[in-house]
Amino acid sequence: METYYISFGTKYAFEPHPLEWVHPDGYLRIDAPSYEIARSYAMQLTDDKFAFMYDKRPESIYFPLGEIAHVVIDVTLKVKA
Repeated sequence: METYYISFGTKYAFEPHPLEWVHPDGYLRIDAPSYEIARSYAMQLTDDKFAFMYDKRPESIYFPLGEIAHVVIDVTLKVKA
């Protein structure tokens, strides 16, 4: 499992984002099996309305609200015998 962080554009400090809880002073943390899965989920969740995806936690000086949401994506296949 890898961790990624999604930030949102500064325009959402003044314009509504489709997700009410989004704010540019915070970030979304996504735990996923891969970059591709995390990015695909972020695009679906936010309707492709996010700024950047990082593989390191963003510095709190730039994101004073810190983590505003956390998503864990588990794509484990369980087959019954």
